[in-house]
Amino acid sequence: MIAYCGKAVLWVFLCTAAGEDWRRGSIPAWMFVAGALAGVALGAAATLCHANALTVPEIAKSVCVGVALILVCAASGGAVGMGDGLCLAVSGLYLPWEKNFSLLFGGLVISALAGLVTLARGKGRKAKIPFLPCLLLPGLVVVCL
Repeated sequence: MIAYCGKAVLWVFLCTAAGEDWRRGSIPAWMFVAGALAGVALGAAATLCHANALTVPEIAKSVCVGVALILVCAASGGAVGMGDGLCLAVSGLYLPWEKNFSLLFGGLVISALAGLVTLARGKGRKAKIPFLPCLLLPGLVVVCL
């Protein structure tokens, strides 16, 4: 039961963050805080109920997927958004690292395809493509599996 709640909360978080990224190009800080607090609370509840909860080392590995993207943001001078890394760090509270990495990889593939479409339409190389909407399809797959 708690696992299904975690998947539902993660999906709602991904959808709302992707919507904000699409509309505004940024995600409000309160969204990350709410997603992280819900992830910690659900993880604690799963541990207390002896459900199939992630261990602290597993969560740390999974959050590192987002931390790696945050480091890419810093190294690229902001070419990659900080919110993208924060979103994957929050999703690391809900998913094992393999699934979180799959989420990142799937989002990269979809954003590359979106970039090709953007180039084919003649919008140029400087066009900005919001990344979080590209996580929705892989997010749905990861949540459902």
